[in-house]
Amino acid sequence: FDKQGRFYVLDDNVLKRYRIVDQQLENEEVIIDRKLDDPREIIIGDDGQLYIADHGNSHQVKVFAADGTFLRAIGKPGQPACGPYDESKMHHPMGMTLTPSGDLWVAEEDYQPKRVSVWNEDGSFQRALYGPCEYGGGGKLDPTDKTRFYYFGMEFELDWEQGTDRLKQIF
Repeated sequence: FDKQGRFYVLDDNVLKRYRIVDQQLENEEVIIDRKLDDPREIIIGDDGQLYIADHGNSHQVKVFAADGTFLRAIGKPGQPACGPYDESKMHHPMGMTLTPSGDLWVAEEDYQPKRVSVWNEDGSFQRALYGPCEYGGGGKLDPTDKTRFYYFGMEFELDWEQGTDRLKQIF
């Protein structure tokens, strides 16, 4: 629902908007009928912008004005794949929320990595939160290179000086 009480429905690759009059849906209006591959979730910003998590070939969050005009896509397009990991790509974006400062948080629905990504208002990648870990820990350090850590089909690069890590590869 938006601030005016209108109801939004994703129906296949189309976004429809309805008014509710006397507890009945009325005045169906197609807002978006292009630019979506496989939409899954929608949230509406305080400014009326529509954020749609789209799978298909893009795996991005697509942003539209209230009238359905395409504004921008958040995240680098492309389907999830094994190999070098690119944190600026999303893997199955699903649950979303906007912070008061305009940051977009996206829960990604993937087996590995389990990730919540955070994006700046301009759509640039800010950071990622990974988890959850296996009960009691898990994973293995490379005995020949202490900067390499392997965990359930993923390779992380560890920076012991800074106390940081980054996902490097998905197997």
